[in-house]
Amino acid sequence: MSALQDSSERLEAALARLEAVLAERAGETGELRAAIAEARAENERLQKLAGEAANRLDRTIAELERVMKEA
Repeated sequence: MSALQDSSERLEAALARLEAVLAERAGETGELRAAIAEARAENERLQKLAGEAANRLDRTIAELERVMKEA
């Protein structure tokens, strides 16, 4: 999951830079801010989904190891 975490951190940094640029400019920032908020929400959803998948994989691997030891 470290690659996922790295990607997430890069996304957050890019969004923070984008917000800083938007703060300097006036005009159509409302739409862009909404897009940033949407991207952050999607990032959170995907992180949660990846965490759930990792947990399921860990449980499955542990179960397979247990079954192999019993055989």
